[in-house]
Amino acid sequence: MTIFKKIFKFFKLVHIDLFVYSRKKDSLSKKKMVDIKCTKEELVLSNKKSNNKIIYELFINGNFVHRSVVFKNVHVVRLIHKLNTPVIGACYTTKSYRGKSIYPFVLEKIAKKLLQKECNEILILVSPLNNSSIKGIEKANFTKICRIKADRIGIIYFNKNINWS
Repeated sequence: MTIFKKIFKFFKLVHIDLFVYSRKKDSLSKKKMVDIKCTKEELVLSNKKSNNKIIYELFINGNFVHRSVVFKNVHVVRLIHKLNTPVIGACYTTKSYRGKSIYPFVLEKIAKKLLQKECNEILILVSPLNNSSIKGIEKANFTKICRIKADRIGIIYFNKNINWS
């Protein structure tokens, strides 16, 4: 990508409309965990760390099934004063495994790991139009805390509207 394209992309107007879901440390022991039926030998949840994120991937019998990314810093959550709160996003489940509780299972595993050792709260951002993701997020015991609507150019937000749940 040329430098001109990068600059143009940075200054492009972006419309934001997101639900924000939260899971806190005190919710770990209160609700039943989601589980999927397979043996430990069949199931591998790996993670890869890079600068600002951890990529979690689920493999069953050696086949890629799901990916979720935990970002350490996401600009849009500054609008709700949640600086330095990990955000789960960029999630993807292979089509043949959708509808089998893979997404909430992985969210549960990530939440348990992070909330026990690294933080007091985790957020998930999701489009209000993504009903299947919303179902999985809620099944994994995350609670909707607000809806963020805003416009953004670069890292500048305006026309901000936060509706708390």
